[in-house]
Amino acid sequence: MKLALVGHRGVGKSHLLKRVENYLSDIPDIAFLSLDQEIERRTGKRIVDIFSTQGEAFFRSLENKVFTELSSEFKNLVLDVGAGFEGSFPEDFKTLWVKRAIDSSQSQFLNRPQLDGSLVMDTERFLKREKRYKSLCDVELELLEHTQSSCASEKKYFRYLFGIEKLSKEKSSWFVTLFESHKNFEFLNSLSGCGFELRDDLLTQESIKKILRKSFPFIISHRNKEYISETQKLIKENILWDWPLEWGKSEAPIHSLHQRKDSLVETLKVLDSIDGVIKLAIPILDFKELQTAYQWYKEDPEKRVFLPSSEEGRWKWFRLLTGHQMKFSYLRESCGSSLDQPTLLEVLRYEPNNKLWSGILGAPVKHSLTPSTHEKYFKEKKANVLHVDLKEHEWESGISFLKELGLRWAAVTSPLKLKAFSLVKENQGKKEDLKSTNTLIFKDRWLGTNTDIDGLAKLALNLKDQSVVVWGGGGTLDVIKKFFPQAVFYSSRTGEPRGSSVNGSPHSIIWAVGRESFLKEGVLPPKKWSPEQVVDLNYTQDSPGISCAYNYGCQYHSGLDMFLEQARKQQEFWDSYGI
Repeated sequence: MKLALVGHRGVGKSHLLKRVENYLSDIPDIAFLSLDQEIERRTGKRIVDIFSTQGEAFFRSLENKVFTELSSEFKNLVLDVGAGFEGSFPEDFKTLWVKRAIDSSQSQFLNRPQLDGSLVMDTERFLKREKRYKSLCDVELELLEHTQSSCASEKKYFRYLFGIEKLSKEKSSWFVTLFESHKNFEFLNSLSGCGFELRDDLLTQESIKKILRKSFPFIISHRNKEYISETQKLIKENILWDWPLEWGKSEAPIHSLHQRKDSLVETLKVLDSIDGVIKLAIPILDFKELQTAYQWYKEDPEKRVFLPSSEEGRWKWFRLLTGHQMKFSYLRESCGSSLDQPTLLEVLRYEPNNKLWSGILGAPVKHSLTPSTHEKYFKEKKANVLHVDLKEHEWESGISFLKELGLRWAAVTSPLKLKAFSLVKENQGKKEDLKSTNTLIFKDRWLGTNTDIDGLAKLALNLKDQSVVVWGGGGTLDVIKKFFPQAVFYSSRTGEPRGSSVNGSPHSIIWAVGRESFLKEGVLPPKKWSPEQVVDLNYTQDSPGISCAYNYGCQYHSGLDMFLEQARKQQEFWDSYGI
């Protein structure tokens, strides 16, 4: 097989290529190459120099020439073609669109700015590339955040893709909603054993007829009133079909409800008189409603399916946690029909036999590196790790329900660290009187500690005796103050000092505000300052701290090292209780 990796710059194609080489090293006569690196090797020139001296048109022609040469030289090939490749792919190539949950158009790279010098790709060019990737790809793969080395679910994915290993014939409860853009849905079945939902508002009648010739598990879903009779004619014996309750009752084996009344209780009453399987897939507003609807499901799990939805996909963790319990659930290859659907890789990574689990709690948390960082650690404990979007006002009902669902270990992020401290009353093993907890374990009762201290302590050694400004801080101010008594603190919302102001320009700026808070109401530090470095407490590629360093032309240091240090201390704390 020949496989081309396409996708935006910085999405992780180069790192993925190295991992795939590790996963597929036992295939004879296979090459793992980067098109950009091959161009530089064959021409003896750097890509940036070719662009600057001969222009983009010349480079694209050269790029296509080298691609054609590589295509003919290797029988088995995995090739990273770069973000801007504009050539066509021969029939013997499969094309994999590599994606991340984080919006790639907002990722910023000090080590690889655009040719025009900007950190962020302009929207028009970004959307043009998105359209091209969509038209090219056979399959889409949304990577798990912070996968730096071998990943069991990724390895499974690529070994299935290349036909080295086969799926065991266990019945799967997972289904994928098909779109007209799905070119290779058979591959999805080979990876996960999933079935397919065929919706008559997303697929043409001809497409549904063609797909039904395959021998996979199907659910045919009525969603377009204009095609009721036509869709009904497609339903064969032993094929499930789904009827929306918004249209009234029918003889369907599955009735689904997607719209709700103002009250969840009143919504559930609508379902009392329905025979057959009921799929509740309505918007769920908070944890109290989540618990109420889950109790409704548990009262009759043979005839009920609960798939909560939200605009931002905040219930994905719940669908992963309970998906194997349900008669059927839905995963997605790409955007799917709901962001609450877990991705294919997340389903492959999840171990359904694990009864206890760990989570990162906070809002927002979807880009947290905690699950990937602790995956191996908790795998040895036979526990999964999930992102749990838990808002501050939901804490009391949320933490109780999560424990009921099997949560035993938790990392806690903003804005919940004060709430977590109130839960445990005191931090274990810490002399500092900090009313902030970022690490929890349940053993008869909730116990906690604060390992942010360990990450900041490592940073403090490097900034000792320097002039420091802390930009933002929020709920972490008390912790930061203990390690940087010399620091001057500024509000990231107003740009005003929280007390005394700095004289002249600081040597270092500690960036202590997250992206969402900053975009909502934040300002950059004064232009007249000339710091030598910006030290970010965030580690994501969309952090505004990167722009801050770029504007000053100074050094930038990500918060990744601090995060990894405090994560290591979290594992030590959890180990001390021996669960």
